[in-house]
Amino acid sequence: MYKEVTIEQATPYFWKHVDKTDSCWLWTGSSKQGFGMFKYGPTSVRSNKFSWELLHEPIQKGMLVYPICKNNLCVNPDHLFLANKVAMRPPHVNPTKRNLDERFWEKVDKTEGCWIWLASTTKSGYPQFLLNEKMIRPSKYLWELEHEPIEEGMMIYPTCGNQLCIRPEHQEISISKNKLKPVGYIHPVRDVNERFWEKVAKVGSIGSYTDPDGVTTQCWDWTADLDNGGYGKFWVRKGNITIRASRFSLKIKLGEIPINPKTGKPLDCLHHCDRPICVRPEHLFAGDAKDNSLDMMAKGRHAVGDACHDKFSIEEREEIRSLYASGNYSQSHIARLFGVTPQRINALVNYKPKNSIKDIDKEEI
Repeated sequence: MYKEVTIEQATPYFWKHVDKTDSCWLWTGSSKQGFGMFKYGPTSVRSNKFSWELLHEPIQKGMLVYPICKNNLCVNPDHLFLANKVAMRPPHVNPTKRNLDERFWEKVDKTEGCWIWLASTTKSGYPQFLLNEKMIRPSKYLWELEHEPIEEGMMIYPTCGNQLCIRPEHQEISISKNKLKPVGYIHPVRDVNERFWEKVAKVGSIGSYTDPDGVTTQCWDWTADLDNGGYGKFWVRKGNITIRASRFSLKIKLGEIPINPKTGKPLDCLHHCDRPICVRPEHLFAGDAKDNSLDMMAKGRHAVGDACHDKFSIEEREEIRSLYASGNYSQSHIARLFGVTPQRINALVNYKPKNSIKDIDKEEI
């Protein structure tokens, strides 16, 4: 059994997983479906929700926190807003008696440019609105209020590039994309490199690497799916396989990754910048386990003695051992507070070497 953890107790450990940049505050712990997750005690919540509720009242059922900055890992309270998960009805109000305009406009954020839809969306990410027991596009609803009804086979599309925008001035009518496809239509195969680089942010990264010549270059961060180790995942049609994005980038750079003569298999993809999310070719190099160890030693990141638990700072190691020695916290309890596995805490408090830790790759915050 483990003890309950209050929000006050969990708050200091929450901020240890936050990297505060000049704009976004990035969650560095575990994630699920692209959103940061924070676990304290038996509770596991989205990190942006935890950040919101620290400064505001608890979020009501049916509401979700969304980032205005479009970065799902951002927990900066100034970048967050509340919105309906679905088209919600106010309590104790008969929906048939509510004004249609009131229901509609409470779901719209009118900025100086776009009018952003804050409520329900389709699986494709387009806004949808319940009208006469039927889901329609709000942009279509507004368009037909000012113009004539849209003909069958025609669709409304945003010209501003923001599919959540419903402002009539930002819409155009064109033939439905489905209607343009002839019978037997086969979707064209997109260039794999084009698909890859559209998922890479070449500006705005907080990481960088300085080469031996003293030239510093910024990281290029992967913006799509990540694996449990924080490495980008990229699906390749040829062979129908998913590989690490950094490895695919290195393959683009080298043509083919060299074979390790000892194993007969391709070498690993290693990072000069030590950031798994980075895919900039100049920050990547091929090597084996020995090369990786030599790189760690050159950077002073190798484990020596108690430093084998390099996931923690010296202060954190002392704090963990102090908490456990007090008798008020179990190893599992401390593991949840620090977002690691109980095996890692056991090894630390008992001064075991890192290689004694098993199952260390289980989900950690």
